[in-house]
Amino acid sequence: MLEFGKSLFTYEQFIPHGHCYLWKPELLGLHIVSDSLIALAYYSIPITLLYFVRKRQDLPFNWVFLLFATFIVTCGTTHLMEIWTLWYPTYWLSGCLKAITAIVSLYTACELIPLVPKALALPSSAQLEAANRELEREISERKQAELALKEREAMLRRISDNLPNGAIYKVIREIDGSDRFSYISAGIEKLMEVRAEDALKDATLIYRQFIPEDVPLLLAAVDESLRNLSVFDIKLQIQTPSARLKCLHFRSTPRQLQDGRMVWDGLVVDVTDLKFAEETLRKNEALLEESQQVARLGNWEFDIVTGKISWSKQLFDLLNRDPALLEPNYQENLQLYWPEDAGKLAQAIERAMSTGESYKLILRASPTYESTIYIEGIGHAEFNADGKVIRLYGTAQDVTERQVAINERKQAEEELQRSETLLATAQKIAHLGSWEWYLESQKQIWSAETFRIFGLNLTESAPTQTAFLQMLHPEDRPVLQRHLLQAIANGNPFNLEYRIIRPDGSLRYLESRAEVAYDTQGKTIRLYGAILDITERKQAEIALKQTEIRYRAIVEDQTELITRYLADGTLTFVNQAFAVYFGRSAEELIGSRYEPIIFEEDRQRVAQLIGSISVDNPVVIVENRVVVANQVRWTQWHNRMLLDEQGCFIEFQSVGRDITTLKQIEEKLFQEKELAQVTLQSIGDAVITTDAFSRIQYLNPIAESLIGCTEASAQRLPLVEVFRIVDEITREPVENPIDLALQSNQIVGLTNNAVLINQNNQEIAIENSAAPIRNREGQIIGAVMVFHDVTQNRKLSHQLSWQATHDALTGLVNRQEFERRVEQALHFAKLDYQVHALCYLDLDNFKIVNDTCGHLAGDELLRQMTALLPEKIRKTDTLARLGGDEFGILLNQCTLEQASKIAHQLLLCIQEFRFVWQEQVFLIGVSIGLVGIDANSESLAEIISTSDAACYTAKRRGRNRVYVAEADD
Repeated sequence: MLEFGKSLFTYEQFIPHGHCYLWKPELLGLHIVSDSLIALAYYSIPITLLYFVRKRQDLPFNWVFLLFATFIVTCGTTHLMEIWTLWYPTYWLSGCLKAITAIVSLYTACELIPLVPKALALPSSAQLEAANRELEREISERKQAELALKEREAMLRRISDNLPNGAIYKVIREIDGSDRFSYISAGIEKLMEVRAEDALKDATLIYRQFIPEDVPLLLAAVDESLRNLSVFDIKLQIQTPSARLKCLHFRSTPRQLQDGRMVWDGLVVDVTDLKFAEETLRKNEALLEESQQVARLGNWEFDIVTGKISWSKQLFDLLNRDPALLEPNYQENLQLYWPEDAGKLAQAIERAMSTGESYKLILRASPTYESTIYIEGIGHAEFNADGKVIRLYGTAQDVTERQVAINERKQAEEELQRSETLLATAQKIAHLGSWEWYLESQKQIWSAETFRIFGLNLTESAPTQTAFLQMLHPEDRPVLQRHLLQAIANGNPFNLEYRIIRPDGSLRYLESRAEVAYDTQGKTIRLYGAILDITERKQAEIALKQTEIRYRAIVEDQTELITRYLADGTLTFVNQAFAVYFGRSAEELIGSRYEPIIFEEDRQRVAQLIGSISVDNPVVIVENRVVVANQVRWTQWHNRMLLDEQGCFIEFQSVGRDITTLKQIEEKLFQEKELAQVTLQSIGDAVITTDAFSRIQYLNPIAESLIGCTEASAQRLPLVEVFRIVDEITREPVENPIDLALQSNQIVGLTNNAVLINQNNQEIAIENSAAPIRNREGQIIGAVMVFHDVTQNRKLSHQLSWQATHDALTGLVNRQEFERRVEQALHFAKLDYQVHALCYLDLDNFKIVNDTCGHLAGDELLRQMTALLPEKIRKTDTLARLGGDEFGILLNQCTLEQASKIAHQLLLCIQEFRFVWQEQVFLIGVSIGLVGIDANSESLAEIISTSDAACYTAKRRGRNRVYVAEADD
């Protein structure tokens, strides 16, 4: 080594390189200067590269620059050696330096070749600049979105502070279980007489107002919402600091913060008036039902569009029909009556459907009763905005008693006609009930009609005078007694109206006329006369008086403005509300014209509309401005032409109301609608609204994008035509969530496996919810659905689900999933007496392969086993890797004998298998433990333990065999 080192610097045996240039100074100078400059350049470049790498340590592939620097330094050194060897021929040293340079050059070239594609993949400066511009644009858009979000939040807070009967709140359940309000709008002060600032500091100012009876309900609702993350929705009563009782409706949605706290964002509304109205409505409905039961009256509806007939409970009872049979259809309804009466009813219904004419018929029910039942059927028509009949409704009342009474009266009249004496008497007493009273014997003789009037049985004898007087109304009894005594004493006939109380408790009005009969000595011996039942007339008179009183009270007490006027505009009547509204007395207004009170710009239009009223168009609705106390206000007037019985014009009647507030509300609603439209256009979820028949009314841009059609093209289309959803697994159609919401009248969500097939036949995994839309009366007028794309989330969920139940190396079912399926098989074995079997496999020579060739070979052997074993079992069986070189096979619905055959087939298959790894060949054996699963099997642990023990027994008896577990093992 020392000799080689000396030879590097020995040059006596060589000729200097300058001899090659003949020591010509100009040639030597040329080479010296050229090599010096090249060496200088080669040494300065590495210094520059080292400086660059040091300053830019984040630069990818910076080691390449150092490699280049080494390569260039060696090249520069060879040029210096060229100068040195001009005089000192140390060619061995020069050659070694060139060899080093060659090695460094080749190494640099080899490293540079695979580096070129990576370098080419780096983005160019133009691409980086474009990416920067895109990033700046996204940052700008995000800032604008954040600004818009803050503006909307501020706007919503302003809206919430001005809610007329409600407040918005945000309550937080802390980790320690305490509650506090993080936000509450100013409306809480009007609802609960507590300032928002105080409620934010002390939540108990709110909680202690709940009445004690409702506190358990509140706690239960909060607990359910907290436990299920469900909507908190409850109505509770409170007592404000001023001792006022109110009913408040709380509704909020829970969500969990990252720190574990729960937050409810919601709305509270004062529903005290609504609660009172509901209670009143329930009482009125109960009173109506009781009245219908007493009067044996039922009501019905017939929807012409759907053909559906609806009955009240009383109508089921009246027609002796089981409510469990539901309402009859149109033909079944006609069959409830006698054939001739059914024909009349069908004609009346057809006439009502075509012309809207009401009807009133007496019908006989089909002979399912012991006696004939008479039904008074009344029907009316309901029209839509186009004037077409869309619904019939009415009542059916049992009028058997009245009809029987009418029939009995007809029979009595026929009897009277056959008897001349009775005919003369009947003509004298107006063909009504007659009576006689013999004073000496006190005997009473009553006609059949008289018995009926008093509600007595004809088979009984006439009542005594005492019993008769007891039937009189206590207030009328003294008057009749006085008239009877005067008739007996003075022979004065009388005509008197009085009331009686029937045995059934009903009150009747009677008109009684009496004559006196004398004997030959002029002594009164008998009173006789006629009795007229005037109940209906009296009731009509009373009803007429009450109607007149009510009408006057209604007109005078109405808040609406009521007036009547002639064709020339002269006022003939005004109610009190009209006079008060215009600030003048009724006397001042009557006789004046209505034109001066109308706003000047509206007078011509009002006159034209009033002039259009005619017999064919008797009602005109006019909205115009009027001048009240030097202020201009909006009013609405219903103008009607009043005609007499001959159809001649009498005067006009107008009913008006102030709609100034309504006009202001309409303007505000228009602004809110515009705001809602902008909000729907801006949110990130897809939104669809429909009418009550699932016809599309609105799509926001996200919904258009997901469904693949525009809002204009989808308008009025049935939702199912553009929104097709199927089950991701079964591919069966999924029922539309909007239809479910409309049918169930509640919020519904979609199953987790729903897939939307849009108009471009693209499949999009979605999650959604739908809810019905109700009007103020609670009637469903449509539905809204919100959904969003969860394709990526669902793919990730499926992947995680597969990984949780499968072995990562072989792709087989893992031990946990295998034990679940074995436990399920055990359950069915006990439930349905099914028979199954379990094979426990342990590869015999796996450890030899693993120790000889390493874990990679062992893993490959397991994968090849995974491909080999499924060929020998059925598709219904389960193959699983239980760990290491152990496998499990669940043979579903397989006897122990069949399982033994399958196990031996597996044994033979693995015996014939040869595992080859890097030119080494291995024989692989298997030990199999077999155990049956039936109704006598104890538990999953016993089955697994028994199969493992059987496998161990097979291995202990010489390996490469099948051992079936015995009961006495």
